[in-house]
Amino acid sequence: MPAQAPTHDSALEEQHIAKHSDPIPPQEAEEPEARNTMSELEHAIIALEKKNWRYQGRKEQAILNMGLSPIAYYQKLNSMIDDPRIIARYPVETDAWRARRESNM
Repeated sequence: MPAQAPTHDSALEEQHIAKHSDPIPPQEAEEPEARNTMSELEHAIIALEKKNWRYQGRKEQAILNMGLSPIAYYQKLNSMIDDPRIIARYPVETDAWRARRESNM
């Protein structure tokens, strides 16, 4: 049985699909979202840093409750305030935290 020739309408549809369907590779499609996402830990650290702490001991207890030692917490914070994702989302806060870090050096 010979193959049927495509109808005029289906040929136009195939041309349109071929012309206009240049899919973005999956890794490129996911990159912007992946770059903009923050982990739960990063959100928790930002929230903790935004609070005004009357007593340093309470902040240290909150850090321990997060499952981090104070050293690990501040190491993570220091890496976060130089992270472009965090800077883009919290520009004013990261500027203030970097200034505070540099004044302590």
